[in-house]
Amino acid sequence: MNRNGLLLGLLGVLALTGCGGSGESAFGGKLNNSSSTGSGSGSGSGSGSTSSSGTSSSGSSSSGSSGSSSGPAAFYIPGEATSTGTGGSDGLVVLPSNALTAVPTLVTSGQVTIIAETTQYSYNGTSLSSYSPSTVVYEATGSDGKVHLYGFSLTQTTTAPAPVQISSLSLNSMTDLCSTSPAQSDLAQPSSLFLLLQVNGSDGPCADYEVVHYTDAPNVDPVVVTVPTNSFLPIYQPVTPNATPLGGVVMLDAMAGNLLFYGGSSFTNPTTLSTGVMNYFVSYIPGQGQLSGIDGTFLQIVNAGAGLSVHLTSAGTMTTLTNAITDLLFDSAHLYFEDGNNNLISSTLTGASPVTLYSAPSGQQLQALLGFSGSLLNFTVNDLSTQTPSVESIPIGAASTSATTIATLPVGTSVVRQIGGVFYVTSFPTSSLPSATYTAEAFNAAGTSLRNPTLGAVFLASPYPTLSDALEVTGINDTNLNYGGGTLYRTDATAQTQVPITTNGGGNFVVPSGQAILPIPVSTGLAFAFEHPITSGSGNILLFDLNANAMYAPAAPANTSIFYP
Repeated sequence: MNRNGLLLGLLGVLALTGCGGSGESAFGGKLNNSSSTGSGSGSGSGSGSTSSSGTSSSGSSSSGSSGSSSGPAAFYIPGEATSTGTGGSDGLVVLPSNALTAVPTLVTSGQVTIIAETTQYSYNGTSLSSYSPSTVVYEATGSDGKVHLYGFSLTQTTTAPAPVQISSLSLNSMTDLCSTSPAQSDLAQPSSLFLLLQVNGSDGPCADYEVVHYTDAPNVDPVVVTVPTNSFLPIYQPVTPNATPLGGVVMLDAMAGNLLFYGGSSFTNPTTLSTGVMNYFVSYIPGQGQLSGIDGTFLQIVNAGAGLSVHLTSAGTMTTLTNAITDLLFDSAHLYFEDGNNNLISSTLTGASPVTLYSAPSGQQLQALLGFSGSLLNFTVNDLSTQTPSVESIPIGAASTSATTIATLPVGTSVVRQIGGVFYVTSFPTSSLPSATYTAEAFNAAGTSLRNPTLGAVFLASPYPTLSDALEVTGINDTNLNYGGGTLYRTDATAQTQVPITTNGGGNFVVPSGQAILPIPVSTGLAFAFEHPITSGSGNILLFDLNANAMYAPAAPANTSIFYP
């Protein structure tokens, strides 16, 4: 990731699709906010961070009182342990969420790779009340000397985990598993996890594909399938608290140029959705953490002729739309999106009956949709001649010829995040990169300032969907876009009062020189805090317990490094 890309990620320009009053945008580049809050399962082959024995950072310490996180019931956090010296440990470890400063427990010895995890979401009516890790799947060498898949539940900490072999998959080495692509047959049921495996086999290196399910017993053989790729897009029915069934999956056969739909999770008997396809982009991916009445998804298909914008249902039915759907928000009955031509459009939840709500005037560029304030839709624009960004609003029920300016922002790059009825802005002049100075401010939907511009401060992305407060670092005295010298605070959205985040070693959490901080959610009220230079993808992992407003440096066994995927 380049410098600006990593910076925007740290500041909180997370790709967002959703309803309610929460959204984000950044100036200095058109963003496509077309992602999700998490499907409930993910591959362990992505990015992560390490905790090593004998090290601590930012004043944190692994000694002292034990930390704990309230919210969901206590659960295990899995990690991969690697020996770094004499007496060190290799294997899979777990850390109890109610003992964050404890030394993780070794579950199984030897080389392991975590390949998938799922999350359990709980609702109070239609309001998300909690979420936490549910299951983990990993590959390891068994007593027979062969590599198998194993899994166990993470949902309790009263007894030691009991790994169970998943399917009869038997490989000669860890490298025989080339890739895994996970999804769930029902987003509301973590145990419905299935994985498409790409393995070395009879057809050649990384040429065989097999499907296994989390619930497959050790004597159940993987299902061999014939597919064109290891990558697929799961297509779901509307997200409800108790059931979000899978309709099927989409695959691109790049060699033939065909976009395919497979019903269910069998990966058999595909239908061809479109031919001559070079690529496709997704405008909506559901997540069990956010309820939605949208069935299926919206795709922007790139082919040799004209591109297509389509609605694809969970049953595999595709309807061509008259408008491209790029930057998407939704409520219980309508979509709101930017069509790629500087227009804000409203439509039904299927993309039908589009109505142009607003067209940006000449010389202005629509940037991103932020969220709602009652019956108003909030968004950001950029004046192309002066590079002056602003936050605007229009009514959602009828077309508007002009927008109401809520606030004008500093010239340069500004990251805007809406939480409820409050807009949080972090600005920095692009002309002075890489030694730019951050400025943070906040205002409400009426444009009334709640926080005067504060030099040396940034608002971070909230790692908690249920959190109405903001996280910010103030007192930054670092260079090269890092947050060094700044203190991390939790800021009340209404009163704008600040509560410092403390360390279990005593004192407030201060970002070290040359470092930035990025929260990554684990559960309701608990996150990893990725501490690293803004120009680097490697660094330290901390545990951030917002229920206790505390930061912990995770412990590790002697001469052992722990990777938390």
